[in-house]
Amino acid sequence: MPLDSNGIWTYTESDNVAPFSTFMNLGMDSVSDAIGPFIADTGWVNIPLRAGFTAVSGDVPQIRRVGPIVSARGAATGLGVSGTTNVADLPPLPSGFPLAGSFAPGSPIDRAAYLGSGSFYRLTVSTAGVLAANNVTSGTSFTYRFSALDWMI
Repeated sequence: MPLDSNGIWTYTESDNVAPFSTFMNLGMDSVSDAIGPFIADTGWVNIPLRAGFTAVSGDVPQIRRVGPIVSARGAATGLGVSGTTNVADLPPLPSGFPLAGSFAPGSPIDRAAYLGSGSFYRLTVSTAGVLAANNVTSGTSFTYRFSALDWMI
């Protein structure tokens, strides 16, 4: 009852099929081990905001990684500065998470967001894990919403 080079069970004529549950479960451990890292879930983790930003009540900025998919949610309020406003630094992965890497994308992420009153800004996430808002007006307080900010690692 050997495993192949990919860890998949290969049956032989000498496999014992009794009890039936043992037969049905043959190879399931290797399949489970192989897919485990791709479905591992960090759960929602709070995003630490930079100085000058506060979480919107009831809508705390959070991030979650399920396998290679990262999603953000929540909102923060703070003053914008001309050009780029660095809002937060993504936290490290929780200890023991099975896939290497972090929440940071392999290449920068860029998403458009709407402020209301005809104003738009861009949310970006750098490969270093800096969450920033771009094209905001200096000295104006904004609510930065992180919903629909998803990427693949």
